[in-house]
Amino acid sequence: MRWGLRVVVSVMAVALRHVSGVSNLQLERSLAQQGCNPGSYFDQSRQTCVRCSGCGSFQDEAGQTSCKTATVESCGEGKVPKFIQTWMDPPTTLDSACALVPAGNYFKDAAGSTYSTCYFVSQCSGCGSFQDEAGQASCKTATVESCGEGKVPKFIQTWMDPPTTLDSACALVPAGNYFKDAAGSTYFTCYFVS
Repeated sequence: MRWGLRVVVSVMAVALRHVSGVSNLQLERSLAQQGCNPGSYFDQSRQTCVRCSGCGSFQDEAGQTSCKTATVESCGEGKVPKFIQTWMDPPTTLDSACALVPAGNYFKDAAGSTYSTCYFVSQCSGCGSFQDEAGQASCKTATVESCGEGKVPKFIQTWMDPPTTLDSACALVPAGNYFKDAAGSTYFTCYFVS
């Protein structure tokens, strides 16, 4: 079927060239552009189809001369644009150009031009850090008051399970122990329990 379609397009192109005076080069460019699949675009300077790549880049239509760009707003709730690399599956839908920011994580609110600067998603970490909602640009911080009686904020490290609740960011202070009343930036300075 595809071969038959190319023959029809070629015959129509010859007829169009004859009637309208379109040059061979213009016709070749037009036909090449039409051959670019979704997830790619026709690069006029290189005269070839190029796979969409970059921060939030995608193309859901065939035969285009540029890629579309996903935004935080267009990705929808709980998602951000992701960095698309040329070795990945072609980004043929808006959803394929977006990444989920799960609870316990946050995203860097910037549309950079590299993997680590394109709405980079990181796990919440630090003294009392947590996030109970998806798609957030920052983490929340537990306090001695919010943790409740007998608990204090604990130091969350990135190798731990993502802190998705207030309770997951708090540590029990067992009877007979005490805690250092300071929200420091290391394990030993974040309300250290002794």
